[in-house]
Amino acid sequence: MVKLRSVCFVIFFYSWLLMLALITFPVLFLPPQYLYRVQVLMSRSMVFLLRYVVGLRFEIRGQEYFPEGPALLAMKHQSAWETMVMHGIISKPVFVMKKELLRIPIYGRYCKKSGMIPVDRGGAASALRDMVRKARNAIAEGKTIIIFPEGTRVAPGTKRPYHAGVFGIYKTCDVPAVPVTLNSGTFWPRGHLLPRPGVIVLEFLPPIEPGLKKKDFMALLESRIEEASDALQEAEDGKAQDVSAPRKAA
Repeated sequence: MVKLRSVCFVIFFYSWLLMLALITFPVLFLPPQYLYRVQVLMSRSMVFLLRYVVGLRFEIRGQEYFPEGPALLAMKHQSAWETMVMHGIISKPVFVMKKELLRIPIYGRYCKKSGMIPVDRGGAASALRDMVRKARNAIAEGKTIIIFPEGTRVAPGTKRPYHAGVFGIYKTCDVPAVPVTLNSGTFWPRGHLLPRPGVIVLEFLPPIEPGLKKKDFMALLESRIEEASDALQEAEDGKAQDVSAPRKAA
């Protein structure tokens, strides 16, 4: 039954997503505020279908740590879930993404129009400078930058090196960096088309104020995200053990 519901979600959501993208294609020729509304609609559609078809909900923790005004969100990346849902949580988020995504038909056009920041992961210092310049412009427009410091989706319980690009934005833009962790990969992991029921936790952590040196910033950012991520994973592992443990006879 769970698998059937997940299959239904995939059919409904991606059919709706394709139809919506085609119907709203003309917004690419209109001012950006119209595209933002489409992104919010896509995000809320996914949340609705996940909740009522799959049984996958989410909760937000640490909202008090989200600063007023422009900010830099340094986020754990485990699933496609966070790339969609953030449009419904934050006003006009700008993602730092690999440039290859801009080549995807229709999707790439939407990303360019909404000001997403492409980065050449194999590029030289000039690629980093271009990324930082575009991030600075987005911050000046009052937007919030979202970057995945590990550079790709990482399975729960595993770690990858944190890239220095996040520090380049932090230093140049002179805004707080808010670490963000989650456990979306537990319920909708990379390489799995079908999500499963549960509760995804999206947790904002205490912000790192501007002014730290690179070594100190990178160490603090990684420790905050990884410690919180490990705590979420341990909590899920504990739930799984409770469910699987045999019950004693009364």
